[in-house]
Amino acid sequence: SLLKGGGPATFGGRVSSVLDINTRNGDLNNFAVSGGVGLVSSRLTVEGPIQKNKSSFILGGRLSYSTWFIRSYDDVQLKNSFANFYDLSAKVFQKINNNNYISLTGYYSYDDFNIGIDSTFSWNTKNLSVKWDHIFNEKSQGHFTVASSNYNSSIAYENLIEGFDYDNGVNVLSANYRQEVAWSSKLKTEFGLYSNFTKINPGSSVPNSEGSTSVEVQLNKHRSVESALFVDASFDLNDRWALSAGLRYAQFFRLGSNKIYTLDDVNIEGRTPAIIDTVSYSKNEIISNYKGLEPRISLRYLVNTTGAIKVGYHRTQQFIHQVSTTNSTSPIDFWIASSPNILPQKSNQFSIGYFQNFMENRIESSVELFYKGTDNTIDYIDGVDFDRNDQYEAGLLQGLGRAYGLELLLKKKKGRAYGWIAYTWSRSLRQFKGDIPELTINDGEQYSSVYDQPHQLSIIFNYKFTKQVTFSTNFTYNTGRPLTIPISKYSYGTILSVNNYSDRNA
Repeated sequence: SLLKGGGPATFGGRVSSVLDINTRNGDLNNFAVSGGVGLVSSRLTVEGPIQKNKSSFILGGRLSYSTWFIRSYDDVQLKNSFANFYDLSAKVFQKINNNNYISLTGYYSYDDFNIGIDSTFSWNTKNLSVKWDHIFNEKSQGHFTVASSNYNSSIAYENLIEGFDYDNGVNVLSANYRQEVAWSSKLKTEFGLYSNFTKINPGSSVPNSEGSTSVEVQLNKHRSVESALFVDASFDLNDRWALSAGLRYAQFFRLGSNKIYTLDDVNIEGRTPAIIDTVSYSKNEIISNYKGLEPRISLRYLVNTTGAIKVGYHRTQQFIHQVSTTNSTSPIDFWIASSPNILPQKSNQFSIGYFQNFMENRIESSVELFYKGTDNTIDYIDGVDFDRNDQYEAGLLQGLGRAYGLELLLKKKKGRAYGWIAYTWSRSLRQFKGDIPELTINDGEQYSSVYDQPHQLSIIFNYKFTKQVTFSTNFTYNTGRPLTIPISKYSYGTILSVNNYSDRNA
């Protein structure tokens, strides 16, 4: 489920939409195998009962073999290139009795690629979760989940002189409990609590050979605890009006051991604020403490039996930040935790939409408008080098982010021919105005974020010839993502080439 408007108070900790993915249970009665074979990837799923009507398993995997496709081109550079991906997912479900169910879910994925250069980029994810579902009565049920999530990205720089292996990652151990109560057909509530412990490795690097001149680097790791209480309620006020409201209270602690630099935003050294002091924190000592409320509310009005107007407001906050550069040859991002120098991001999103069904609900249509403003969004000072730099906080700025747009959808759900057309026009902009020119980006004018893709079009068409045979085709168009590149160069004296860059993300 894609919750574009922010979602209920169950979800938080991010100033973004929510992609809620659930793994289904395996078949409790019959064994089954399904799969598909393609030109660049294939998939296979096996499922079945462990003990009929009580427990089951499901195991699935996907594998790409796109390297042959890349190397089939008559290009010397591509002949030495590769791109690989595979993932595995598994779930075991156990029915203890009519009121208690337990499931264990695991996931692993791996990607890597090297397109004719001397660096290999790779990513992997390892997730494991245990969930206990308990039915109190016909109106109430509870869900308790413990999960571990581990993400890692790396660069292997195969250079005889300066070769190194670089890694960064995010490890999260979380626990949450939520309870659903249906008080009546018109009133439903959901409440609970959530807590996670996060350990971030912003970056580490080691020489990959004895002769490498690369220096071993380990940036300070970040440890933090984030907890939240939340409550949601949905009311049917009458035959036409319905209201959903939620409130989430979140608190974040950045923990030692760590060293935090004190920055002087008035005095500039090179391109960044001067570091005038260093504060060292012992293990588990609180470095920073941030907290706040996240209210959400949405209202629905039925115009008629097939049409509705929906209005919504969501406030969210984010304590873990993603830092991406747009003028680097590396596609690797890294993450940092909020600190005395880096404030949490806070976002307010407004949306309004009209939804109309036709032909006995076989055709859906919708028009939606949204606006989203984000405080303390992050970007980097021009010319700052983040490559294994433990003073990276001095090179980061916080400013304003704005996103707004229009979304159109026309979808046919039933019949032999079915599919949809979806079009979105949207903008994603940022603005950083500092007190001095060195702490200003793009002369203080708005510029595109890396996610600014104004036009997006999707056309999906399916035709069912028989119960066994279906023809499908799809077409997608996206505006390209912006980046910052040199647009000219010049030389002077003994310096043969100096790059002149475009405006930020121009």
